[in-house]
Amino acid sequence: LRVFGKSKASNPKLMQFYADKIDDYNIIVIQEIRDEEQNAFPKLCAMLPEYNCIASSRAGTTSSKEQYGIIFKDAQLISQTDWNTPDHNAEFERAPFEATFQSKNWKFTIITIHTKPQDVSRELQNLETLLKERENEEIIILGDLNADCDYYGQEDEKKLSNWVWEIPQTEDTTVSNTNCAYDRIIHTKSVSDNFAGYGVMRDVDKNQSDHYLIWGKFKSPAN
Repeated sequence: LRVFGKSKASNPKLMQFYADKIDDYNIIVIQEIRDEEQNAFPKLCAMLPEYNCIASSRAGTTSSKEQYGIIFKDAQLISQTDWNTPDHNAEFERAPFEATFQSKNWKFTIITIHTKPQDVSRELQNLETLLKERENEEIIILGDLNADCDYYGQEDEKKLSNWVWEIPQTEDTTVSNTNCAYDRIIHTKSVSDNFAGYGVMRDVDKNQSDHYLIWGKFKSPAN
């Protein structure tokens, strides 16, 4: 949600649009929460009483700080890890946020990150390095990775090459006239049997966001 803060949170029509879209999914990751008073995200969560919400700390190496938010239902939160620490701030513009869930008999981890456009290759390399010993876990990376067009060439760069990239470069995840697959869903091979498809929701205009909503469908393994 582009620059989600006080202004958008004060727009009832816009907030209802967000709530109506979120209500179609079980676990939703919100990026680019820019609200120094930290009231916008709780206000959105209050419109979704059947859901639970968690948020990262405000991250960013400049005065422009962002939070990640996760809204969820029908899944138990097992743990959460905020990577926004001095060590990781040297590796990322906005350090990742991690949450592990249990859904029926499936335990999995979501890691969300909003990369800096000019540093996509370096940040994905740092993420790959940090997760190198966890490639056998069931992990899903998602978010605005800026992983296409002028910022990143997937065929040449080959970061996270042992992982499965489910949204191809041929997709367009931006509201503007550009044709770029900036937003991605990437998972470990262990998740492949659980993955059941993806989609791009294009019912979005520039007043609502500068990116389309991307979604993935996952199934719990059979008992």
